[in-house]
Amino acid sequence: MYDDEDDDDEDEGEIGLDAETVRREEAEVVQGKASRAFYDDLAKKEDDRHNAMRLDMQQRALAAGELRQKLRNKETELHALQLKITIEEDRIDYEKKKAYRLGGGESIATGDGATRSVPIPILSKDVDAKDADQEFSVEHAEIHIKQLQSEKLELEKVLSGMKEHLNEEERALSQLQHQLVRM
Repeated sequence: MYDDEDDDDEDEGEIGLDAETVRREEAEVVQGKASRAFYDDLAKKEDDRHNAMRLDMQQRALAAGELRQKLRNKETELHALQLKITIEEDRIDYEKKKAYRLGGGESIATGDGATRSVPIPILSKDVDAKDADQEFSVEHAEIHIKQLQSEKLELEKVLSGMKEHLNEEERALSQLQHQLVRM
C-alpha cells in the first residue's frame, strides 16, 4: 500500500509538471505569433516605404526626362535664333558690299591725273531670285537683329532656369537611388 501512494504522488507531480509545460509552450506559441505578426507588420511597412520610394523615383525619372526633352527643344530654338541673326548679319554685309560695288567701289587713275570710280558688276547668280524683287533695308534688318537678340536673351534666361530645375530633379533622383541602394 505504501508503494501505491507514491505512484499517485508521482502522477500528480507529472501531471502538474505537464500542465506547466503545456501552459509555457502555449504562452511561447502565443508570444511567437505576436512577435511574428509584429515583424511581419514591420517588414510590410518597410516594403511599402520602398515601393513608395521606387514609385517616386520613377516619377522623378520621367519628369527629368521630360525636362531634358524640353531643354533640348529650347536649345534648338536658341540655335535657330542664332542662325537667323547670323543670316541677317550676313545679308546686311552682302547689301553693303553690293552697294559699295555698284556705287563706285574702285577708283581707276586716268592718264591726266584724275581718278574715276568704276562699278564692280555683281553676278546674277549671287543674288537669290526672291531677293532680286524685294527692297532690302539695312535699318529694318538691324531692327530685326535687335529684336532677335532680345528674344535670344530671354530664351537664354529660360534655358538657365530650366537647367537649374533639371539639375535639382536629377540631384533628388540620385539621392533617392542612393537611399534605395543603401536599404
